[in-house]
Amino acid sequence: MTQNRKEKMMNDQKSTKLRGERLQQLKKYENYCYQIVFYILENEVLALAAAKESLISLYQHPEFAAMPENFKRNTVKSTAIKYSLRMKQETYKNG
Repeated sequence: MTQNRKEKMMNDQKSTKLRGERLQQLKKYENYCYQIVFYILENEVLALAAAKESLISLYQHPEFAAMPENFKRNTVKSTAIKYSLRMKQETYKNG
């Protein structure tokens, strides 16, 4: 095995581990996120879609993993509200 190939495998393993850690962190906030979006939307189908979009956005947030817990909670809340309102707006716009 060449040196470049070994380095690539090690980087892939690191990347996989980091993704797993990010997912574990998000799992802690999954219910909290859903509670917020359901409270705003009062519709299970819309709440599931808004929560999904919120969690995807948080997963892609470059600093989320490094934030202190209280900042994470506030970020989850603001993201959930943002996607709930966006979903509500789309629903009203489409009739």
